[in-house]
Amino acid sequence: MNSNIKSIFSSAEREIKNQINRNVDTKKSFSYEKDKILESRILFESVLKTQDSIKDLSLETSSVQVGDSAIDVMRDMDVRATFRSLFGKTSALISDIGCHPDFLHLKDSEYLENGYSITMFMDIAGSTKLGRLYSPDIVFNIKNTIIKYAIKIIQAFDGHVHRIMGDAVMAFFRSKEKEQLKRQMDNAIDSLNCGVYLIEFMENVITPILSELGAEDPIGIRIGIDYGAHEDIVWGNYGAHNAFEVTATSYYVDVAAKLQQVAKTNKIMIGENFKKLIGFGDEYVSRLEKISNGETQKICYVKPNYNINGKKINYNQYELKNKILFKYLPFGIYLNTSIEVRLFAKNKIDNTIFEYKNCSQALDKHLELSFKVKYTNKTVPAKKLHIKSRKQNTGPESESQNANIPITKIQQMDYYNYSYHGEITESTLYKGLHHMYIDICDEDNRIIESTCFSLYIR
Repeated sequence: MNSNIKSIFSSAEREIKNQINRNVDTKKSFSYEKDKILESRILFESVLKTQDSIKDLSLETSSVQVGDSAIDVMRDMDVRATFRSLFGKTSALISDIGCHPDFLHLKDSEYLENGYSITMFMDIAGSTKLGRLYSPDIVFNIKNTIIKYAIKIIQAFDGHVHRIMGDAVMAFFRSKEKEQLKRQMDNAIDSLNCGVYLIEFMENVITPILSELGAEDPIGIRIGIDYGAHEDIVWGNYGAHNAFEVTATSYYVDVAAKLQQVAKTNKIMIGENFKKLIGFGDEYVSRLEKISNGETQKICYVKPNYNINGKKINYNQYELKNKILFKYLPFGIYLNTSIEVRLFAKNKIDNTIFEYKNCSQALDKHLELSFKVKYTNKTVPAKKLHIKSRKQNTGPESESQNANIPITKIQQMDYYNYSYHGEITESTLYKGLHHMYIDICDEDNRIIESTCFSLYIR
């Protein structure tokens, strides 16, 4: 992965800069200008069907003569296609907004249904200054660009956008299939990856442009996420006649909104249920703090902390260390190398084998793992190389079994087809996020290059 997160959002960067540099208000939504070039979209649709085609595409040298807007359309399509390819998502992408597809049958109905969900709230923070510098038309288009790309990222990770509220977005992550298979943790991983990339999008693309405006507070986003189990969420039809909405009712849906409200700019807050579902330990979360009477106090619980029958609810809230999580994802720190790692998981019962994409979903316990390592670097002369691997388990479950101590192994690499090859074998045992750190070393045990492959276990 020799690219960076900014490269896939060049269209968004272009849109924001165009809006700031406009001298005349156009009284129209900039996003809809692209709808006029449907023919150009059709020309490029076949090119963008696979990730390999996307990587090989050269916008500057394309023989098809189209305008800048057509190029932007192509890049827009690239955003979702890129993320879905990186995480091995092959199912149909649902782009509708409104009632979740699993509960469409409740429209104009008096019936209620239970159903789990991960709820995400996101809003734009620190944007008030824009209204003092630009006309409402330009402010609208700047905010709309942010919202538009936020929706694309949410949809790329199989999230369903339920509602757009001004400069805020509400989304649900769930599916009937995941519920039947008891794989709610997969939705949690999707929402987590989505949130981390949303912040990277803001920090690498949007904030640098808008920070030049001199706003006292940085312009970014705030995110709140929490999980409600099947029995804790009721879906039903609010309203009457033609004025209704099918939505979810739960303490944990409301908590997601409260978490977003207390989140700092470009940070993610999660609830206790979400932390338990995904199996996080203290490596990836921290507590909010405040200074009171000269002393630092931790803000551990969601407010208001209701008193029910004389007992405090004490529902825990946590701030995610999103920068630490990002380095384990594509475009992150550890994946920017010449080392290619492919992970294959084998079910010991039926001997089925499948490839697992980095941090894409939750693996079952007791699977056999094979990390296939390939190293190609023309600057390194052909000589003996070896892999130094370090397995690092994290989370409460592995910690309770004293399995969080790193385990290091060394294997020689074979050289053929102009590349070095090696294999690391392991198995899945403990719930949580775990890492395989990989160093390519020379004969003198000097590290040439390093990477990390991370996976979730449920």
